[in-house]
Amino acid sequence: MNFDFYWEVNNILYHLSIDKNLKKLTPRVPECAVSMYEDTVTKRVCFSDWIEGCLSSLQDIPRKYFVYVPDEELDSNELYYPCVKDVRDSKYTHEVWVLKEVKVKCIGIIQSFDCDWTKRHNTGNGRTTFFHYPYKWLEKVS
Repeated sequence: MNFDFYWEVNNILYHLSIDKNLKKLTPRVPECAVSMYEDTVTKRVCFSDWIEGCLSSLQDIPRKYFVYVPDEELDSNELYYPCVKDVRDSKYTHEVWVLKEVKVKCIGIIQSFDCDWTKRHNTGNGRTTFFHYPYKWLEKVS
């Protein structure tokens, strides 16, 4: 999968959080990282170029999330696109890592729902399944 293509088309990276009023994100290993499924050493700020990719990575729903985007220009050389060895479902989630502190701004709030079991995909390695999580916007900030 050519992640550069997605970045060029969408040019938006999303980060979801239950925390309100975030201004910057510091690289860290996610608390939910499991070593047999993803890198548990590299500190990073995780983004995706689509909200469903964020939701599938979190798998912590239904829940209300604040939607954040970078509030600064990020050069493509500051972005790391994890391979399947780094994150098993990365080709489905389009996960992107930023390995430095990132200023962010909230662009809205979404409500996520239980996964749609009819739209699940095996990632091909026999261990990981990608689930689609529906959501709706509760509020959008311009």
